[in-house]
Amino acid sequence: MFPISDDHPTLRTPVMTLLMLGVTWGVWLFVQGGGAPMALAVSVCDLGFVLGEVSRLAPLGLGVPLGKV
Repeated sequence: MFPISDDHPTLRTPVMTLLMLGVTWGVWLFVQGGGAPMALAVSVCDLGFVLGEVSRLAPLGLGVPLGKV
């Protein structure tokens, strides 16, 4: 079960949580091209988990057409 509320009110701003969210967004913008469709597709294909490569059912670096450029 997930807690809906608690009896201990928060007294301070969650600075570290906000900092980690900001760093996550910054890395996403830098690595994945800020949401540009082609840059996003390329980064996902290059950095993503490819089950066929891990299970050795597909050769490493198997080209997958992403669409017309």
